[in-house]
Amino acid sequence: MGFSEVIMNEMFGPVGIPQYVEYSTDIHNSGAYLLKIINEILDLSKIEAGKFELSEEDVDLNEVISAVDLLVKGRSDIKDITLETVVPDPPPRLYADKRAIKQMLLNLLSNAIKFTPQGGHIKLTGAIGAGNQILLVVSDNSIGIDEDDLAIVLSPFGQVDSPLAREHQGTGLGLPLVKAMIEMHDGTMELDSTSGVGTTVTLCFPASRLAGHGGR
Repeated sequence: MGFSEVIMNEMFGPVGIPQYVEYSTDIHNSGAYLLKIINEILDLSKIEAGKFELSEEDVDLNEVISAVDLLVKGRSDIKDITLETVVPDPPPRLYADKRAIKQMLLNLLSNAIKFTPQGGHIKLTGAIGAGNQILLVVSDNSIGIDEDDLAIVLSPFGQVDSPLAREHQGTGLGLPLVKAMIEMHDGTMELDSTSGVGTTVTLCFPASRLAGHGGR
């Protein structure tokens, strides 16, 4: 991946033949995709084996959301998708594993971008719910999921077999990994989706995760 990036960016001078730059870009993108698959398999395997340990700290949601926004901005811009974020001021501080929170949001936003049509809209909301629960909500106007298929997409490697879904590559590990990680934080994941309308995923952290408000 490193060498392909050097060629792709022509760091030591022009390659000369445009096709070579295109090929190196394909190599880099394929390598990045395979690396993502490997990391997701390893993370899910660790969780299932009870070997995934949380490194907990007070997490600034604004900081995490800004970092994730930056990572997905290029993909959302390509499809002219509006990515809206709404977080209270001041934002709640969450006692959690920062890397896991980033991974969960990145998986959810990546899925939303993948299945939302050109010119669509995605909204990421952070809020304090009833009983001081912390809610992270990702909603979109994507192709959605049939009610009968919800159980499939929540199972490891589960993918819906439909003409629209087949247009997008994936491993079927994104949502199961998010579900496993939120449950490690004593929380829950709710998935609401309607085919042809959109999808909303809600991550609910218990009040014990709200730093400085009666929590840890």
